[in-house]
Amino acid sequence: MIWNKVKFFLYSSYFQFILVSLVIFFIMDVIASNTLVKNIIKKDCLSYLKYTLNNKDYYSYELEKNCTAYETKRTVKTYDVFTDKDGYRVGAKKDKDIKKDKIVFLGDSFTYGFGVNYEDSIVGILKKKKINYDVINLAVPGYSPSILKVKLEQLLKRGIKPKKIFYVMDITDVDDEANRWVIKNDLKYPVIINNKAEYEIKKTFNYKKHFKMTRLLIYNLNKTIRNLRKEINEKKFIEEDKVIGKTNAGSFTHTPYDKLDKNFWSKNDYKEGIKSIKNKVKSISNLANQINSEFYIVIFPWPETLEYGENFFSWQNFGFELCQFSNCKKLINAFSEFEKVKKNFTYWKKEIYFLNDIHLNPKGNNILAEMIYNQALK
Repeated sequence: MIWNKVKFFLYSSYFQFILVSLVIFFIMDVIASNTLVKNIIKKDCLSYLKYTLNNKDYYSYELEKNCTAYETKRTVKTYDVFTDKDGYRVGAKKDKDIKKDKIVFLGDSFTYGFGVNYEDSIVGILKKKKINYDVINLAVPGYSPSILKVKLEQLLKRGIKPKKIFYVMDITDVDDEANRWVIKNDLKYPVIINNKAEYEIKKTFNYKKHFKMTRLLIYNLNKTIRNLRKEINEKKFIEEDKVIGKTNAGSFTHTPYDKLDKNFWSKNDYKEGIKSIKNKVKSISNLANQINSEFYIVIFPWPETLEYGENFFSWQNFGFELCQFSNCKKLINAFSEFEKVKKNFTYWKKEIYFLNDIHLNPKGNNILAEMIYNQALK
């Protein structure tokens, strides 16, 4: 009985109309995806690069130029992203007061401004202080010193010589240097060696470059549902957030070496990452020295660093040693300011980090921006 009804529906003109409409929509979507909608608002501004060497494909990425996007994350509401003609994240309004002297920020998602509008990012907060410099933010989520060095070199080749260079060092840089990026001498950029990240990028070169209208429709629907869900689940997120979690990427600071997750550190352990950071940061400092630019290193704690300490690897000591090794102008250490927040608030994590996340919220970004301003820009 049910099968007869299904057959009747499948052979009906109504179903055929739906089927033909979907086929036409998808065909038009493929055509439009490669012509009309290349410059529509996107879910992010990442532009993926593909290289072939010895019959093997390698991938990298950067920020797309002149891009407008809106990003959304698990516990973070939708926020805007804009890039300029050079592919650097900027504010929605163009800066009319162009200054001669420049400063550069190097970093990953923290410096990029994960989870916040530009105005609430570290760089955006400094811009609002009307400092006597134009700010160039070379930070991109997932970047680490290997690719940041290349990006800085490209900037210098364009004749831009910043007066100050700030490297905001994040704990994820350790794993990213050990297991995410590799330098191939015959390729323009460092390329991805992380299997998960490579898989996601590959999808962009297969089906994601098509069906942009369909994906945008689904993304907008998902964005609305996500924002609603975040409001509904906020109390749940808060209760979960009160228990400070541990991460594989940051565990080496508070966990014995033999207890670290060997699957996570399967290719290279954190010691390889530390070694690579030292070498690359030394090279970045040398570039700064060649143009008489002041080089600063900025460090800050993750929630688990504040909660579980640095008994097995001190991020603060490493920052101090790295500054000495690279002859940096100054180490800007924000640990003490974050520890004050922990001391003064029972539920301290929500004061400086996003719910269920290690990234800094606007208050956390403001702490770093104030320290950078007072110690290097005032």
